[in-house]
Amino acid sequence: MNLFEKYLECIDGGFADRRARRRALKSVIAGAALTAGVLFGGGAKADDAVFQASAKILEPLQLENIRNLAFGSIVPHVRNSGVVVIRTNGSRFCASNLTCFDEAFPAEFKVTSPPGAGLRFQKPSAVQISNGSSSMTVDRMRISIKPGTPRLASERVFTLGARLNVGAAQAPGLYEGVFEISVDYE
Repeated sequence: MNLFEKYLECIDGGFADRRARRRALKSVIAGAALTAGVLFGGGAKADDAVFQASAKILEPLQLENIRNLAFGSIVPHVRNSGVVVIRTNGSRFCASNLTCFDEAFPAEFKVTSPPGAGLRFQKPSAVQISNGSSSMTVDRMRISIKPGTPRLASERVFTLGARLNVGAAQAPGLYEGVFEISVDYE
């Protein structure tokens, strides 16, 4: 029998004597008080704290390739390996045992983001470029903002430089390969 049914029985006089009715009514009242205490947090109460939740939804970042990385034309040494480095500022270093000519330049890409957003780039540590039968390693990739690009602009241009490892008597041919970079909010 639940508390409500006991209460109705007490009121309707379903008990033989007054004492039994009184005991039943007391147990109903005690049960109701206990239930109220559990449900409504009776007793000492701690202070309440009010919190607010918020979220800011940002546009996805856009990454656009403007220009690919080019090391130029290279004549390898017959006995010694060497390196060619394209710096992010566009300058080229060619090891003294190599001959470098033709145009060379860093990769260039544009990132569109909310003005001033912090960016984090992910790039491979090394990639292989190949002429179909021989390969060379491109490593030490570096990214920097292109000179003259405002750092707080919504469209920022970046450059990517890298080092090319040329083997001794490297086989002739056009060496090509692909690599990916990604950009996230910082």
